[in-house]
Amino acid sequence: RVDCMEVRVAMAQINVVTGDLKGNALRIVKAMERARQEGADIVVFPERALTGHCAGALLEQR
Repeated sequence: RVDCMEVRVAMAQINVVTGDLKGNALRIVKAMERARQEGADIVVFPERALTGHCAGALLEQR
């Protein structure tokens, strides 16, 4: 018999703003807090949730 640990995974969908690193980070933290309140152990975010989609050109300009 193998004992398994139960892990609750939450998937977050947030409205990111391209290039708004601070704002997106705040949205991520809020989503993490909400997921934790609902019992999640791990929260999965979309790719580029911090920088926003297609942020490459914007970040190169900075």
